[in-house]
Amino acid sequence: MKYETLTLILVLLTTHSAVYAEAPNYEEHIKPLFRSHCLKCHNADESNADLDLSSFAAVVKGGSSGAVVKAGRPESSQLYRAMAHLKNAEAMPPESPKLPDAKIALVQEWIRGGLIAGKGGKSQLRTVGAMLTPVKAGSPAPMPDGIPDVSLTKVVRPPIPQAIAASLGAPMFAVSGQEQILLYGKEDVPAAQSDFKPTAKDNLARRWEFETLAEGHITNRDAGRIGNGIQFGSTSKPVRVEPIVEFDSFEQLTISTWIRPSDIEGGQTIFGQENGLTLFLERRRDGWTPRLFMRDQDNGISYYGRVAFLPNDQWSHLAATWDGRKWSWFVNSEFVAVQQCPAALKKIQQRPGAVQSIGGQVNSNGQTQNLCRCDLDELRIYDRALPADEIAAMISEVAPAYGLLGALPFPEGTIHDVKFSRNGSLILAAGGRGAHSGRVVLYDVKTGKRVAEIGDEVESVLAADIMTNHKYVALGGPGKLVKVFDTASGELIHKIDKHTDWVTAMAFSPDGSLLATGDRSGGVHVWETDKGAIVFTLDEHKVRITDLDWRADSKLLATAAEDGNLILWDMKDGFPSRNIVAHSSKDSPRYSRRTGVTAVDFVPDGRILTVGRDGFSRLWSAEGEKQGEARIDGGIPTAAAVFDGGATAVIGSFDGSLSLWDLKANARTQTIVNGGGIRND
Repeated sequence: MKYETLTLILVLLTTHSAVYAEAPNYEEHIKPLFRSHCLKCHNADESNADLDLSSFAAVVKGGSSGAVVKAGRPESSQLYRAMAHLKNAEAMPPESPKLPDAKIALVQEWIRGGLIAGKGGKSQLRTVGAMLTPVKAGSPAPMPDGIPDVSLTKVVRPPIPQAIAASLGAPMFAVSGQEQILLYGKEDVPAAQSDFKPTAKDNLARRWEFETLAEGHITNRDAGRIGNGIQFGSTSKPVRVEPIVEFDSFEQLTISTWIRPSDIEGGQTIFGQENGLTLFLERRRDGWTPRLFMRDQDNGISYYGRVAFLPNDQWSHLAATWDGRKWSWFVNSEFVAVQQCPAALKKIQQRPGAVQSIGGQVNSNGQTQNLCRCDLDELRIYDRALPADEIAAMISEVAPAYGLLGALPFPEGTIHDVKFSRNGSLILAAGGRGAHSGRVVLYDVKTGKRVAEIGDEVESVLAADIMTNHKYVALGGPGKLVKVFDTASGELIHKIDKHTDWVTAMAFSPDGSLLATGDRSGGVHVWETDKGAIVFTLDEHKVRITDLDWRADSKLLATAAEDGNLILWDMKDGFPSRNIVAHSSKDSPRYSRRTGVTAVDFVPDGRILTVGRDGFSRLWSAEGEKQGEARIDGGIPTAAAVFDGGATAVIGSFDGSLSLWDLKANARTQTIVNGGGIRND
């Protein structure tokens, strides 16, 4: 079976401010700031522009030009814009340098937190609102079956995945290639653990797969899956190693394991040898640092480690190799650091009768210390130092792999948008050639045949979507028009010219009643599908809209833009329920912008996945609170989609790689070179 590398370090973050344990409030944090800098001109007795900042009620009331603060929306609040000296805002204080960044950030955080009046006060942010009923899995969607063989386009480098779409009912996703749509799906997984062949099997000195129930422990091994190894808890005892592993015959060594540490205090021993080689974890803020204890031939004690990090409560793969001169550390197949050993060290010393144990250190008198409160799986010791590619292959053993199923030709040119129909029976590709031609093509997923060609544009199509019942196809591009066509006849039904710039994103609501469209200047409009009439104009973003997505109940729209913001819009009245700074970086190199959300996708349970120019993917709760993040090591993430019932996400990067992320285990399970198969990092 084929699997892929895990190169992603995932870090669970807190959702509160780094400075304030709770969101700032007016009485404790904002009023003292205003008293020092603003109340001379904006008080109850002298209120320039009719603006009084001396009380919470007066601030919320605003001045002669209307409200100056909008809950959750600092970038649209006149007060913040003036204090931050933003473009098209009257700078405050007038004719003076702007206030220190920390004070402006405090006001920004207060507005973003919902304009809380005092300690223990209530945020004025509107509740996002959960879906009334959970999304139920629909009928299984078709998989490709006998699609024609198409040669992959020969390219100098892997094509950038500009667009990714996932089937809602089948384990597959589609990615834009070079004049092709590339289809990926799940490969077969061996049915029995007995079929499994570990990496570098001939060099395995010992392997513990934890299939046998150990006294005081819980095991639930599931072949080919991580997360069901041995569970050590507060009442568990270490497992004695019998027979002893004979280290003193090793001139090289690799020790590796999957581990999920618990959030507790103290050290934790993974593999322990009395007065000898011991692999353990040392507590660090929000996680753990792996370390090694060993003795050389002269009985000198040496410690190595503190060069890597393992987060709490999620699976990570840890490997350390010794080639006779140095230790090399790997976390999730990513090389971390090298630490040199003493020149005199030739072999690892082992004392006769030394007790060895897993999950805690056991002394010869039977006492235990450094008990491991964690989950372990696939603990291995090799008699040689494995190179990086074998470590990557070892990691890839434990996750189901996705492979290239085939390709669908798009000779029309560059593909800018890809979508699956909601029942998974059709794939939409939109694109063309700049200043020459553009078109939308629909393909039958099962056969790969072209079933419809929509539009005959003089510019490339940049965005498109197909309605849930397949009745309409909408498209847009540099012409600034939104065009809606009848799918069956190809007849133009609506031509809408509300946008003032290139149309860059669009999506039909799941219930088919609305169409959302976004443009290069940040304009977002929501249309009534059947009549083509405008329902809402959503004007929070001021720069290019990169992506749009609807929650499954059609009651919430998410918009993503190059300003780094993710905004959740309530379709009851077009009000922004949340304005989330999702991907923003202030320390940007001059020629490399690192602010901007490049893609957004709702998970079926209402959570939200985003990727951005800062090189991260992030997962957000239904209410917009950050739940976790993952650093993407393949360049700027360009596109993303959630599939497999919300269990997995695929993330495309500028280097042409596709990263698969297990959302439940918080682990990257595979990396694919777009159009080129598996990459072993």
